Amino acid sequence: MTPQNNILTADFKSEPYWWDAAPLGSVERVALPSRVDVVVVGSGFTGLSAALTLARGGRTVAVLEQGQLGRGASTRNNGALVSYLYLKLDTLMKQFGETRGIAISMTAVQSLEYFLRFLDTEEIECGLKEYERFFSHCHQLTSTD
Repeated sequence: MTPQNNILTADFKSEPYWWDAAPLGSVERVALPSRVDVVVVGSGFTGLSAALTLARGGRTVAVLEQGQLGRGASTRNNGALVSYLYLKLDTLMKQFGETRGIAISMTAVQSLEYFLRFLDTEEIECGLKEYERFFSHCHQLTSTD
C-alpha cells in the first residue's frame, strides 16, 4: 500500500458488498435496430419504466446503457427508495410558496407509491424490504390519490 492510500484497509474493495451475494450477470450485446420510435438513455428504474410504458403504447424502443447493466446508481447505492426529498419541506415552501412547495415535496411520496405499485403490477420479485423511518426534520406527507 502506498503512503497516500494508507487510509484504506488492505482488503478494501470498490464494489458494494452485496454484489458478493448477488453478482452482476453478463448480458449479450445485440445489434441496434436500424430504426426505433424512441431511444431511452439509461437502464435504471426510470429508464426501464419509461421504455416499458412506451413499448406497451405501441412504440418501438431501444434502451441504451453506457456501462454494464445493473451497475448504475440504483445498484451502487443499494437501490434506496424514499418518500422524501433531501430539501426540507419548510425550505421548499419558503422558496416556492406553500402550495407549490408541498406539491414538489409530494412528488417523492407519489414516485415511491408509483414504484411500489409497478413492482406489484409487474409481479417483480426483487427482494424489496420496507422499513419505517422517522425524520424529525420532515413533515409527514401522504398522497391523496
